[in-house]
Amino acid sequence: MITGLVLSGGRGERVDGADKGLMLHEGLPRVQYSIEALRPHCDQLYLNCNRNHDQYERFGLPLLSEPEPDFPGALVALSQLLPELPGDQFLILPCDTPGIRADHINLLLEAAEQYPEHWIYFISAGREHPLHALIPEPLVPQLVRRVAAGERQMIRVLQQVKSVGIKLRQDVLLNLNT
Repeated sequence: MITGLVLSGGRGERVDGADKGLMLHEGLPRVQYSIEALRPHCDQLYLNCNRNHDQYERFGLPLLSEPEPDFPGALVALSQLLPELPGDQFLILPCDTPGIRADHINLLLEAAEQYPEHWIYFISAGREHPLHALIPEPLVPQLVRRVAAGERQMIRVLQQVKSVGIKLRQDVLLNLNT
C-alpha cells in the first residue's frame, strides 16, 4: 500500500509568514500541484497543515496537524506523522514545488523496485531534495529514533539510513520561497 503525504505545515519564514501551500502559482494554490502529482500513485493521500484548515479542507483530503505547537520542521513532522499512517511505502512531497508532475513520481517508484529498503529522493541542480521522496515503512522507526535523539538535519538522516538519490531536471524542483 502506498500512502502519500503533502507537507504544508511550515511557518513560511522565508515568505514573511505566508502559508506557502495556499500561495498561488499560475492561478492555482501551490499545494494543488503536489496533490495532483501524488494522487495517481497513492492508495491513500493526506495533507499536513498546521493552520488555515478551513482553506485546506477544499482539497478533500484528510488533514493532519503536528502535535508540536511550534512547527519544528519537516523532519520532526515526518517522525510524528508517518508512524500513524497506514502503508508499506510513503510518497512525500512539499507543497512548494509546482513543477513536479505525476510522471516524475514514477521515477521514485521505479527506483524503489531496485532499492526497496532505501529512502529514495531527487537530486536536482546538484542539490539533494530529501522531501521529494519515497520512504519505505521499515525506515520510519529509524527516522523516529534519530529525531528522538535530537537530530534535526534531514541531510544527516539521509547519511545515516539506506538512501539513494535520483537525478531530475533542474527546472522541475524550482522551489518558490519568494
